[in-house]
Amino acid sequence: MVLVQFKKIKNHYDSLIISGHAEFAKKGQDLVCAGISAIAFGALNGFNELAPNNFDIVVADNLITVSVVEQSETVEQLMNFTKYQFKTVYAQYPEYINIKVTEV
Repeated sequence: MVLVQFKKIKNHYDSLIISGHAEFAKKGQDLVCAGISAIAFGALNGFNELAPNNFDIVVADNLITVSVVEQSETVEQLMNFTKYQFKTVYAQYPEYINIKVTEV
């Protein structure tokens, strides 16, 4: 299962962590994982293009970590958009993706 974790502090996004594997199908044929990966990497591209100084991004094997280093309205919009994209996958495949939003 893929775990998507958003952390908010004082009602503002602080981080995004994406980990795991959908395991919908075997490697190379997993359309759910491919969809999640497309959303994730599309989001990372958007973060880099639209708010290049606002995020610290680390990509590793089965793990993406995004930390907000500078708050802005653009950051909030990008993170909300990303969350709604993942919710679209969840609506169709809830057994393969878990989305958590933690408020601190």
